[in-house]
Amino acid sequence: MSAARLEDSFVGGEDEENVIVIMADNELIGVGMEYAHIRAEKCGCGGRWEVQEQQLLREGERWVDRISVRCEACGRERAFLFDVSNFFGKT
Repeated sequence: MSAARLEDSFVGGEDEENVIVIMADNELIGVGMEYAHIRAEKCGCGGRWEVQEQQLLREGERWVDRISVRCEACGRERAFLFDVSNFFGKT
């Protein structure tokens, strides 16, 4: 599996301090937690986020999911960064 580098993924003011660490026992639970976080967080206009793309990134020993989203109401775009190292590869 190839992965992009984390440092190449930052757009719109995103940086390493914005990475959300997900602690889960396996990938099924961990990915569910990522999407639950996205559903719970609303855009500034109050709209819901729609997932556009998901990309797995690697920085050293750390694995990060970069999930690009767009607001269904106003069209604003952003990305969520999740550190998935704790559960990546666990079934």
